[in-house]
Amino acid sequence: MTLTLTEYFALAQADSGPPTSWPPPPREALPPNPQASGTQPPCPEASCWSANGDYLRARPSNIPNHPDRRFHRGNFCGVRVPGLVEGGNDKDPSLMITWDLVRYSPDQRQLAINYYAGVCGYTHVVLSRPQTINNGLGLDALVTTAQVCKAAGLFVCVAAVSDGDPFSVAVPWLETLAANGLLDVVCFAWQADKWYPPQDIVQGVLDNRAWSHPRGLLTTIHWGGGYGGWAESCACWSPETEAQWGIHDRWSFQSVLASSLDGHYGQCNTEQSIDEVQSWLLKALVAMPEPMFLVGAEMDAQAEYDDPHQRLERWGDQKGYLAMCADPSGRISALNGERGPDGQVV
Repeated sequence: MTLTLTEYFALAQADSGPPTSWPPPPREALPPNPQASGTQPPCPEASCWSANGDYLRARPSNIPNHPDRRFHRGNFCGVRVPGLVEGGNDKDPSLMITWDLVRYSPDQRQLAINYYAGVCGYTHVVLSRPQTINNGLGLDALVTTAQVCKAAGLFVCVAAVSDGDPFSVAVPWLETLAANGLLDVVCFAWQADKWYPPQDIVQGVLDNRAWSHPRGLLTTIHWGGGYGGWAESCACWSPETEAQWGIHDRWSFQSVLASSLDGHYGQCNTEQSIDEVQSWLLKALVAMPEPMFLVGAEMDAQAEYDDPHQRLERWGDQKGYLAMCADPSGRISALNGERGPDGQVV
């Protein structure tokens, strides 16, 4: 049976098994794996480099062979779309940022999503209520964009709040998206550790669970970990969290919230070696009970946005792939590039 990509995704999302039309043909292969260089090399190798060569390279087992809501395949900032002129980066307007899709013209939005899903083979798209507002737009723009994404068969992940806002302010938007079948994953907050104290993070996770799980939606949180500090393990705690919930370290954070939190987006420093990235991801993952998942986030995104002609998509995708290789069992996926060594989406 020959199916279009959209028909394939519709079947996969209905748990009807993986038809044969996915993934799409490979794109350009990844560069050779980085060799030990001691220090960060010049661009483009600066995006994915190794200090001492001590990193895992083997493709993990148990990666689903079809679109799976719990295994994030996407690139929220890094895909260069041929013909895109509204990407918003003044140095390279072909650079697609998924949560800016809301402000693209209809034709440019469709062009970008068709390339993202149909050529790259990505299955998840990150949209954002706060970024929609930052773009001067409202709920209608987010609904329209989510409709185009769902028509392409993508799982829609929406960041609900940021900047200290409580989860409740996002509920009217989320209600509309969910009522129209336009929502799959709800992220409580983007860079939660930047904007919220530990007790508000825990409460936000619980509020997200209380709203999302009865609707069959997955719950996540995004961390700016990788910068160092108390959130570097995708967890937080304080005397207040210990007194109210018994959360006093990364282990208790994950165990207490295991039924409330399906997964984490863990942000990595764009300049770290892949050796360090893998070590950091494993440190975070080891405290997470199964089936909680971890998505390595922003592997090279900010660097590619700041210098898109020197920090290139293939090397960013390579960093995402090798980050995923940190866990041989396949519990780590990537928010910022999911292309395998042969050029095909993982």
